[in-house]
Amino acid sequence: MKKILMTLAAVLCCWVTMAVFSACTSDSIDNPVPPEEPTETAYDFSAVSPSGHTLYYNIDGSHVKVVSELGDVLFSDVYETLPTGDLVIPESVTHDGVTYPVTTIGYCAFLNCLGLTSVSIPATVTTIETGALAGCSGIKNLVVPATVTTIDDNAFRDVRHVEYNGPATDDFKWNALSLNGVVDGNFAYPDESKTQLDACLDTDADGTVTIPASVKVISRYAFIEFHSLISIDVPNTVDSIGVGAFYGCENLVSATLPEGLRMIDAYLFCDCTSLKSFVVPNSVKNIRLFAFLNCSALSEVTFGYSTEKIVAKSFRNCKNLKKIHSLAPVAPELLNGDPFENVPKDEVVVTVPSGSIDSYREIWACFSNIKEEFH
Repeated sequence: MKKILMTLAAVLCCWVTMAVFSACTSDSIDNPVPPEEPTETAYDFSAVSPSGHTLYYNIDGSHVKVVSELGDVLFSDVYETLPTGDLVIPESVTHDGVTYPVTTIGYCAFLNCLGLTSVSIPATVTTIETGALAGCSGIKNLVVPATVTTIDDNAFRDVRHVEYNGPATDDFKWNALSLNGVVDGNFAYPDESKTQLDACLDTDADGTVTIPASVKVISRYAFIEFHSLISIDVPNTVDSIGVGAFYGCENLVSATLPEGLRMIDAYLFCDCTSLKSFVVPNSVKNIRLFAFLNCSALSEVTFGYSTEKIVAKSFRNCKNLKKIHSLAPVAPELLNGDPFENVPKDEVVVTVPSGSIDSYREIWACFSNIKEEFH
């Protein structure tokens, strides 16, 4: 009897399953239910600013916050069409007959708006939240009113120069390239000595810059994504150049670094897609991670006689590299993997000093065409 009941239960279960499957296939597939359209936006309202830009706002009691098109989001692509040019944020905005003061620039409100060249912040603003203007490297000089009392992490990352004399405390979390200090000509410096160049603000009409002889240090990302920079000759007074100093200078065709430099730091020329050739100064011993990443036009490189170590991925994706000249009498060590990832090594001709070919064939075995220079 027990077996009969179990058999009947199994048959009933199969019948129910088939009925449900049949209903799903006939109703759901033949007559699919369309997904519900979203009925709410991520912001409360939008309005056109005095500069002609459409800005988005969230109401917070009696005042409003400027937000991105997606509302209060963090580290995302926040606009379908990124605002560009000179942006003016209004002191107040009217919605449904109510006028609200603008008091906050919200989370990542203008994240990576590379085309912004200036932003005017009204004195009504008291708070600038995390990443509000992060990645806006086209802003050369941002004046932040002293009425702002709260500035969160990375609020100004990659903004070239910020002027601010309010009560908020900077502990390097804002990440502007330069804060206050001294602006002279095309550059911003932390103090009157002008020995440290924090940010490039402009180039000359011919796409070059002249770095003063007083400069000894070029700070990290000092020229980041400076698209008008075509050529640069760094004077021999400079003995230190920070991480990514020329990152993303996509129109940079030629660059000369000073003798006396000990290291080519990480990301130094990353994404410099117009750089055609490069000579590593004889004083340089180490070339660090991603130093020439994605330099797709780079066809020729010369390593100086002091080069000892080249870190993995430093020349990754340099797909047009055809000639390497090395003056180092002993083949530089290739650290932590292949520095020449995605380089067509079979097409590269490597020339090395007389008497050193065995060293290169052993350490640079990834290259098949190594030739010795005879003197």
